[in-house]
Amino acid sequence: MMGTLRGKHACRASFQQLFALVPDLHADVHRAGHGKHEMFIEFTLSGTYGGMRISWDAVDRFTFTNGQIAERVSYFAAAPLVVKLVGRPSGWNRLVRTGAQLFKR
Repeated sequence: MMGTLRGKHACRASFQQLFALVPDLHADVHRAGHGKHEMFIEFTLSGTYGGMRISWDAVDRFTFTNGQIAERVSYFAAAPLVVKLVGRPSGWNRLVRTGAQLFKR
């Protein structure tokens, strides 16, 4: 949902907006695995949005080149998350302020 981000500055800016939307966002890692040039992490993100707990499951794939992250792809079901976000009117103001910039990419 955050679109393609290139470089540390773009990544940092997008994650700052995500934390503005869900300030206490944290991840609970369930398992991780790796291959020669990639790593997979399965986790649940959760925090408070619109005065209530919100959570969603995801898997991130990191691909490495020369010991540095060359690509990160996050796999999760976006539609249920969007329904949760728009289904909480008490969070709409924050969503409009922060989410519009976060998801415009």
